[in-house]
Amino acid sequence: DIVAGSAQKFRSETTPNGRVIRSYGMSFVNRIVTAATEIDPRFVRDLHAGPSSPPNFTYSLFLKDSDSRRAGDIAVFGILSSSVPAMAAQSNSSWLFEQPAPFTYPVYWPDGDKLRAVEPFITSAQQQRDVLRQPALRDAWYEHMSREDGFFGSQTFGFPLLDISPFARLVRRTLAISSIDRAKSRILKGTEYPYAEVLRLMIVTFAERARADGQIPVVFLIQSRDARDVDLLSIAHSTLVENNIDYVATAEIVDPRDRSLFLLDSHYKPEIDKLFAQRFVDLMKF
Repeated sequence: DIVAGSAQKFRSETTPNGRVIRSYGMSFVNRIVTAATEIDPRFVRDLHAGPSSPPNFTYSLFLKDSDSRRAGDIAVFGILSSSVPAMAAQSNSSWLFEQPAPFTYPVYWPDGDKLRAVEPFITSAQQQRDVLRQPALRDAWYEHMSREDGFFGSQTFGFPLLDISPFARLVRRTLAISSIDRAKSRILKGTEYPYAEVLRLMIVTFAERARADGQIPVVFLIQSRDARDVDLLSIAHSTLVENNIDYVATAEIVDPRDRSLFLLDSHYKPEIDKLFAQRFVDLMKF
């Protein structure tokens, strides 16, 4: 449990001499924050991340980790463009067929100028084990996911016995990835799930919560290399400016369509991460 581990680490933490960066995101954010602490060792990093974390996971993690931050800390909310469609999902297992990490998280919906959270059916490793052993509980989980998770499909959740056969596994993989791609396309139309409105509300609420606790909010907008991704700056820029929220937008520093900037695993190269980190350090001058 990331929150429990963070709390334990926080309790054992000696009072840092420098300014602490409490970041919430994914590996892209971890790499930038780590580079920032290498540029200026007076910064101390405390990283919180999940694999390809969608904004709803990251935002929820930030909220639940509030007791493990101090006044004066820098709170970073990282948003990755390729993970935005998964804001309509409650579990990595529904939208990452090849990487079904056992993470679950709420789906957020607009409720006036606030956000309403629809909590996941499974919230612990023990519950995950229970649904695998109890058919009735598993059926209840599937029914919940079919209502609340925009990526749920029989191709990803059904027919696990087909994985015994390499050929059948390939067929199932093809069907699952096709189903996930169709779900992404539907969600990015904005009619099935209002991801842009939810993102803006997340950013505003994140900044309000951080400031209320005496912390400095910073948003990282990480544009990945896929041209099909949403343009994070076009969604968030006016909200950031109107609410005077510091941010680092990778697309303002480099061209995300330049594939020479990326490693084979889709991360930015270390020297590019250093450019993003320098922008962050410049914003957060001691």
